[in-house]
Amino acid sequence: MNTRTAIVPGFRRLLAGLTGAVLTLSLHAQPGLTAQALAQWTTTNGVQSSTTSPGEILLPVGGEISRTLDADMIALHLRSQPFFSSAPEGWPAVEIGPASLIFLRDQSGGGMVLAGNQLLLLPFTVALGADGRSEKPLDITFSYNRIANAGTLRFDGSTYDVPADPTDSGPVRIAVFSGKVASWTLESLELTATGVATENGADASGGVNRATNAHAQAALPAANRGASRKQANDLAKRLFDAGDDDAAERALTGQNLNPKGTPEWHIESANALVQMAFSLARTGQPEKSARIARRALLHTRFAIQKTTEPGVAAVAEQTAGFIQERFLANMTEAKARYQSAVQKLPGSVAQRSLDRLGKSEEESIRKQGIRGR
Repeated sequence: MNTRTAIVPGFRRLLAGLTGAVLTLSLHAQPGLTAQALAQWTTTNGVQSSTTSPGEILLPVGGEISRTLDADMIALHLRSQPFFSSAPEGWPAVEIGPASLIFLRDQSGGGMVLAGNQLLLLPFTVALGADGRSEKPLDITFSYNRIANAGTLRFDGSTYDVPADPTDSGPVRIAVFSGKVASWTLESLELTATGVATENGADASGGVNRATNAHAQAALPAANRGASRKQANDLAKRLFDAGDDDAAERALTGQNLNPKGTPEWHIESANALVQMAFSLARTGQPEKSARIARRALLHTRFAIQKTTEPGVAAVAEQTAGFIQERFLANMTEAKARYQSAVQKLPGSVAQRSLDRLGKSEEESIRKQGIRGR
């Protein structure tokens, strides 16, 4: 069944009409390709091509491959069996510009989160093997559309979107990161780019500079906002590292689009802080990540207190549940927040999170019963 999940009402998607060249760079199923293909990427921490399985790329613990590309639409199609970690610093991730796909786990199995301007915990569970990796290879297409400002995941016949403003108007960074707990073997990885610009400003097909494209012109304000947001994020990260959390939060939330003090502003602030917590967890700072997550919780509470809209309150409760579950490991409080979100907005995505936690509890009780025999 083909379904689509969008987390913002009226979310725009560019369905057709992208102009420019299509560039495909494949890293799979070509004997002897691996070393040559990796030369196009920046590699860290000993990333290497497989000597036993041609076409496979081996990302060791903490390994990453990355590159930049100036294009309107960039898609990564990859096949692999990633490790799903319960620790934030161990979460593998795929990033294209401001959009990220993150792999994580709980007692019920593996899960994925789409991150952009907001967070979307996807409504499915991935079966895991005894080694913590997916039982079967996962076939995933993750893309970023710089004109529509959207990150998109296509997986198992379904499509999921998250809005993601560009961080700047220059080339887009693409990265695959293994996490700091386990290695990651990429059986195949194919990069496709549409509307590719060359160094002289023309697209790769010899067309006019993309900056003259009407769609690109419409995206410029968001790109400017994104550049300011990136500067604020960089400043906030330095301030958090220095221990000046109050100043860091002011720098981060100063880029919010909603009026200060409104329920929507507090939700926006919570999401910005959660993104920062993700970032610091990836760099091996779990305690600092949890500290920032607690600051995000305060904003969800303020949003709930101030709003009279059930939908806004439900989003705040869902965000609070996610923080409690994923960053603070407080399953009792996470369940309470998800339950509150469902009460405020029946049929919301919080119901899936609540069901998932219920299955985890049942599985934990079952395993305890087996060990007690």
